[in-house]
Amino acid sequence: MINLKKISFFLLFFVHMFISQAQTSIELIQINNARLRAYTDSLQYFSSQFTSHKIDELNYQISVNRISSEISVISGSNYELTYALVDSVYYANYKNEVPNPETTPIDPPMTEEPVAIEPMDTSFVPTKRKKTVVGEAMKLAFPNPDKRTNINFSFGIGFTGLTQNIKEYNYPNIKPFENFYFQNIQISWRTRIGKLKSPFAIRYGIGLDYVSLNQTSNLKLLSKINGVPIFQDAIALGINNLDEVKIRLKYLKIPLGLYYSFNKKTALHVGGYYNRLIRQRVEQEYKDLNDDDYNTSSEKDFGLNKNEFGLEYSFRYKYYVLFFEHSLNSILNEKAPKDLNYMKFGLGFRI
Repeated sequence: MINLKKISFFLLFFVHMFISQAQTSIELIQINNARLRAYTDSLQYFSSQFTSHKIDELNYQISVNRISSEISVISGSNYELTYALVDSVYYANYKNEVPNPETTPIDPPMTEEPVAIEPMDTSFVPTKRKKTVVGEAMKLAFPNPDKRTNINFSFGIGFTGLTQNIKEYNYPNIKPFENFYFQNIQISWRTRIGKLKSPFAIRYGIGLDYVSLNQTSNLKLLSKINGVPIFQDAIALGINNLDEVKIRLKYLKIPLGLYYSFNKKTALHVGGYYNRLIRQRVEQEYKDLNDDDYNTSSEKDFGLNKNEFGLEYSFRYKYYVLFFEHSLNSILNEKAPKDLNYMKFGLGFRI
């Protein structure tokens, strides 16, 4: 025999559950709508901050992407809640347990925002964002102008020559435009002095500095005799097939100077540097009887100065840098009869 009381009890229980679900869905939709309004205000806020140059393009894009993601999540939630609400209303109407929703208005959305989200609050996602290689590379390529300290990578190519030509000491004649070489590569930091928008900054860093001294005529061979670096004439030594001599020096470079930005595109740098010699090499190129070339290379101690100081000047336009530098002390040690200083000039590229 069918128990009518039990059937009625279960029907009333399910109707109550659907009505409760409908009320919960409406409340959640109202809360989501309030959150959508807050995030929309935040989009307008960051747009005004970007157009007034109070934040840079990278921070603007990150903020907009985070807000857009939140809006997408909330919209998807409303979409699912709406289906659940329609299903519950349909079932209740079908059982004639609640009035028809067409004749009974639903409460209007809440006028007060239940979620306290202000436009200036950028911490929309509580989880810490993971650092990515692309993101860190973008920070290096496009430094944030609002930061007090920025980092960049640079390298340069150019020419090397001597600041003096001392023939009486049998020193070689190094012609600048015969010494085109890869000059330097370094990572440097710029820290603003004074206010955040100050054009002055201190520039410092670390890198590798290369010096190339090529001889193509009146060739002199570098050697060390009793601790004294000496240049000896190749012909006087009976070497007639010598075609070229190259002195290649590699330094660990530590620059320090003053940096002035005229605007976002142009800047001037004046400073000094300290070089620590980490490699010295002499390459000699010969021609045999068949006029074929062969090379010899030596990395022994030639009596060079381990510590070297100099001054450098550069002018930057966008990502291009014109540079000039010269040593203040000799590349030869203190036992040499006369100092031998070099200069370098060329074109650099900043990334």
